[in-house]
Amino acid sequence: RSLRCVGQWKNQTFGSSGAFSARVEAGGGGGVITFEIGGNVFGRAGGVFQSPFRQVGNALVIDSTSDFLGRLQASIGLDGKSTTATMTAPPALGPNGKATVKDYSYQPNGVLHFGLDIELGNGQTATSIVDAACTKQ
Repeated sequence: RSLRCVGQWKNQTFGSSGAFSARVEAGGGGGVITFEIGGNVFGRAGGVFQSPFRQVGNALVIDSTSDFLGRLQASIGLDGKSTTATMTAPPALGPNGKATVKDYSYQPNGVLHFGLDIELGNGQTATSIVDAACTKQ
């Protein structure tokens, strides 16, 4: 089973934007999730994040570190609502930077939406939103 989402992200504070895609490939109590983010992300060029996940009850759980997004700790609810995710110390933001997912929703018609509250590490804050259309494959 897999799910592919394609859309856009936009930083509402600074006006930067870019392409967003996500792919979830699941099976056997776990799988792999891949994010590809284009544009000027956190003040640097976008990139690709790929991580294994495990299914715990009704959620996909990720705890992984990358050179692009820092440490991502997430619980993505299969109900389309109960999701928490935090990226700590994304390299572009420095050791005190953090991004937290807010207002997450995944609708049965395949519409994915979420926001990010971003702490730049120097006391500044920003907000981004992601909207994508998803298809099961």
